[in-house]
Amino acid sequence: MTPEMVDRARTKARRGGFANVEFHLGEIENLPLAESSVDVIISSCVINLSTGKPRVFPKAFRVLLPGGRLLVSVLMLLRPLLPEISQ
Repeated sequence: MTPEMVDRARTKARRGGFANVEFHLGEIENLPLAESSVDVIISSCVINLSTGKPRVFPKAFRVLLPGGRLLVSVLMLLRPLLPEISQ
């Protein structure tokens, strides 16, 4: 994510009245968060882009609270999407 994307997410959360979310700029293999401080981590294709993949999961589990959750979403296409779906 870029700083602009983080700013936009923060603005949308504020406008939506979502006070229970935070957005941080950082690398997933070097999360800038305290140990056991996060309820949920949502990753959308970020792990795939990481140059330090072996460090990703240990770092994620370091910051998760006991009982915390990690959601990973990666979309991979085996063939091009139909135009009516991709639009």
